[in-house]
Amino acid sequence: MAKSCVDFAEFAEDREPLLREFLSLENGLPSHDTFSRVFRLLDPAAFGRAFSAFLDDLGEAGAGVPATMPASRACPALPPSRGRPRSATRPSLRGSTSLPHR
Repeated sequence: MAKSCVDFAEFAEDREPLLREFLSLENGLPSHDTFSRVFRLLDPAAFGRAFSAFLDDLGEAGAGVPATMPASRACPALPPSRGRPRSATRPSLRGSTSLPHR
C-alpha cells in the first residue's frame, strides 16, 4: 500500500505501459508533487463517497480495501489546511482534462 506521494509516483513509473493503454499522459507521468497537489485539492468527504461507490462497483474484487483514507495518511507531507474553507484554497479545475506535469 502506498504510504506517500512518492509511492504513488513510483507506482505510476512501474506501470507506465499499462497506464498508457487507457491514459494519454501527454505531459508524461505525474510526479510526486502533482500527486501532492491533487490530494490537497480533493474534498476528503466527497472523495471517500466516490471511492466507496467505486469499491462497491468492484464487488468481490474490492473486498478488503479500506474505503476511506485521510489525505494526511496518503501523503503525510501535506500541510494542514489551517482552517481555511476549501473553496478559498482550491482553484477550479472545470474543463481541465489533465494537470500539467512539473
